[in-house]
Amino acid sequence: MIKLNLYDRLSFDAAHMSKKAGGYLAAAPRVSRTGIQLYLGKEIGGELADKDVVRVYRPESEVFHKDAMASLAHRPLTNDHPKVEVTSENWSEYAVGQSDGDVLRDQEYVRVPMLFMDSSAVKAIEAGKRQLSVGYSCDIEVASGTTPTGEAYDAIQRNIRANHIALVKAARGGARLSVGDELPFGVEDAEPEPPPTRRDQMNLRTMTVDGITCEMTDTTIQVVQRALDNAANQVKALEATHKSVSDSLNKQVTDMTAQVTTLSKDKDTLTAENATLKSQLDSAKLTPQQLDQLVADRTICMGKAAAILGDKLVVDGKTDGEIRRQVVDHALKDVAKGWTDEQVATSFATLTASVKAVDTNRAVDVARAAFTGGSQPVLGDRAAAEKSYSDYNNRMQNAWKTPQGTA
Repeated sequence: MIKLNLYDRLSFDAAHMSKKAGGYLAAAPRVSRTGIQLYLGKEIGGELADKDVVRVYRPESEVFHKDAMASLAHRPLTNDHPKVEVTSENWSEYAVGQSDGDVLRDQEYVRVPMLFMDSSAVKAIEAGKRQLSVGYSCDIEVASGTTPTGEAYDAIQRNIRANHIALVKAARGGARLSVGDELPFGVEDAEPEPPPTRRDQMNLRTMTVDGITCEMTDTTIQVVQRALDNAANQVKALEATHKSVSDSLNKQVTDMTAQVTTLSKDKDTLTAENATLKSQLDSAKLTPQQLDQLVADRTICMGKAAAILGDKLVVDGKTDGEIRRQVVDHALKDVAKGWTDEQVATSFATLTASVKAVDTNRAVDVARAAFTGGSQPVLGDRAAAEKSYSDYNNRMQNAWKTPQGTA
């Protein structure tokens, strides 16, 4: 907390002035107000000394505090600020009148009734010297924030206490710092005031934009800051969109790369399978010798089966194994049910060991037709087949009568 002595300046309100008997001049001007007041950083000092302009907030809670308003009652009036604090010891030297006790709030101002009794002060007012400046002390709290009306500030005035009210020639753009903790009022304000600067009149503030220092009003700063914030938000949104699109494209590239890898593997697999199937197909091709052997084997199988089954034999679409099974099932009935192809082949060989294949040439034709897809002739002689089958059964039934070792 920084303790300072300050001056507030406001103009006389002519509507509230009146001449009294004896040459006195009565007035009820506004002498204090709420809101933002500007100071140079070097005037405030402390951690704010390096700032070009310090915005000090005078909140209602401080300006209209009962102790702050009471301090404006019965205060000495002076013609310009004295170089020292006004006390009972020097009152007669500096006082030209006195404030009344009926201190009132007038909107954001404090209105104080007062009476100027010194003739030189009254003449100065009548000649146009109508600025008032309150000399007061206060504490400066360094705290940044925003007022209820949206104005930014760097510090707050606390514990405002008036010492005197001075009649001055010209007002500057708000209150001005006088001195620090222990120094008297008016040290920097005793000389005639310079005319108000354009900066004071417009309440300009300094703002740095893209490395360039600019002077702007509060409204302009708010507009510029909003534009900068909007631009920053747009940049963030564009960056987020760019990242989203980039991530999506990267994922698509990753997925497509994986698909290409899978397709490449599938191609290699299909190539290998194709080569294998081609090799198997080449291996499965029959040579003329192999075809002759297959025809011969099937001819014998069909001839012997025809010798036993005759017209009952079915060869269309049947394999050699299925032909042999027809013979075994015919001879053994249910005994051969469930036998494997090997068992059926063994039984067929036994059953047809002594059977002569019928009509070999016709069997060959049937066999060749089976391999070539041609029509098949009817095999065998029914009577001959039945006689062969009967002879086979007789041999099987009388085999036990033949002594071992004889044929």
